[in-house]
Amino acid sequence: MNSIIWNCRGAGNKLFPGLIRDCKRMYNIDFLAILVQRISGDKASSVIRRLGFDDSFRVDAVGFSGGIWCLWKTTEVSINVIHYSSSVIHLECKKANMHWIFSIVYASPQEHLRSSLWTELRDFSNSVSGPWCLGGDFNQALFAHEKRGGGAFNYVSSSRLLSCLNDCGLQDIGFKGPPFTWQRGELMVCLDRVVANSEWLLAFSQFSMINIPLPSSDHTALWLRLEVNRTVPRRYFKFLSPWLSHPDFSQQVRLSWQHSSNWTENMDRFTDNISAWNRDIFGNIFKNKRRILNRLDGIYRSLSSCYNPYLVELRQRIWDEYY
Repeated sequence: MNSIIWNCRGAGNKLFPGLIRDCKRMYNIDFLAILVQRISGDKASSVIRRLGFDDSFRVDAVGFSGGIWCLWKTTEVSINVIHYSSSVIHLECKKANMHWIFSIVYASPQEHLRSSLWTELRDFSNSVSGPWCLGGDFNQALFAHEKRGGGAFNYVSSSRLLSCLNDCGLQDIGFKGPPFTWQRGELMVCLDRVVANSEWLLAFSQFSMINIPLPSSDHTALWLRLEVNRTVPRRYFKFLSPWLSHPDFSQQVRLSWQHSSNWTENMDRFTDNISAWNRDIFGNIFKNKRRILNRLDGIYRSLSSCYNPYLVELRQRIWDEYY
C-alpha cells in the first residue's frame, strides 16, 4: 500500500486537485491523508470529491486548528474508522491477509493541547493489539539535531513526546530524503514523522519512508510504501480523461480511425497508437513534473545544510514552473 501524509497549503486553490492527481499517478497512491487548516463544511466536501478517491473520512478544521482528511481507494485497501478526535483519526486497515491500525495525527502548535493529545494516544494504546502505525505532523521535534535556526531547543516539550511514544510502544521508523520536514526562513525543524510498534515493524519489514517536497507548502510530504504480497494483474487499456485537454489528442483519434477497415481493427489501432502517444508525448508532461520535484528535493537538501536566500527564491520559481 502506498500512502502519502501531507500538511499542505492551499487545498482550496483551484490547482490543488490537479496536483493531487499528479501525485496519485507519480507515487501510485492508495491512501492519502491531508492535514489542512481553514477549510471545512461544504467547501471541504467539494474539494474532496475532485481528488478522485473512492471513499473518505474527515475531521473538519476549526479555524487554524485541526483538519484531517483521509481518502483511499476501496479497490486497494479496506478501511474502517474506529475512533477519532479533533487531532487524530484511528483507522483499521485490511489488505490481502494483513491488517493493522493506521493513525493520522495533526498535533496542535499549542503546548497544552499537544499534551492532551499525548494523553489521548496513551489511552488508545491500551486497546491496541497487533500492528500499529501512526504518522503526521506532531508539531514537535524529538531531538536537538532535528532543529536548525530559531531559538533554543525545547527539551521539556520533546521529552513529553518521547515519553508518550515510549509508553505507547512506538518508535520512529526512519526515513530517506531531506532531514527537516518544515521550513520557514532560516528555521528548519523535523515536525512530521511516522512511528510504529514492534508488531508493525515485523509485519511490514519491507517498507520505505521518504520525505518528498511538494509545491506550495512549507512541509514535505511523508511517502510510506508497504509491501503486501499480491498477484500483479495484467494491465489493460484505460482511457484517461486528461488526454482530452491535450491539443494533439483529436489528431491521434483521426489518424487511428481514418482507415476503411472494420471497427475491431480500428479499435485495436486506436489503442496501440494512443498507448504509444501516451508514453512518448503525453507522458512527457509527467516526466517534466517529476523532474521538477527532483529539483525541489535537491534544493531542500541544500537548504538543510546551509540557508541560502537564492535557493529559497529558486524554489519559488520552480513551484511556479510546476503549475
